[in-house]
Amino acid sequence: MEMEGTSHVTIEFEGGLLGYHGATWGARGTRLGSAFHAHCTGGMLEADIRQGKLFLHARAETHEPGQAARQETRVLLEAPHAKPTDEEMIHFLDCIRTGQKPLTDPISSLEGLRVIWELYRAEEEHRLADLRGLGLGTFRPE
Repeated sequence: MEMEGTSHVTIEFEGGLLGYHGATWGARGTRLGSAFHAHCTGGMLEADIRQGKLFLHARAETHEPGQAARQETRVLLEAPHAKPTDEEMIHFLDCIRTGQKPLTDPISSLEGLRVIWELYRAEEEHRLADLRGLGLGTFRPE
């Protein structure tokens, strides 16, 4: 195998927010197929790509010392159950038919690849990736 079958990335955003991305196609018995976690002060957002759901996991308001914290989980958003690539293709074809702008444009796709390439480079050099200076989100076509 030339590259990974499983990836794990923890990202610290400006302002100290943390995000976690885990994906695998090669691990047996995993429940994570592909997911994104955003850890917030009030809980954690989990985008479960396989289930097509966005969850909010939060602790209950009160906690008794010595007892397990009660957890509240709510579904904030639910997409039709389908493989993400199926949904992407349907959206792409709808955009061709209607002239609508796609959710993912060429610039954001290239920016995503730049992040991935920097993560690979950092891994090869045995260091943490520094995504500052990549100019993400700053390109404005005239």
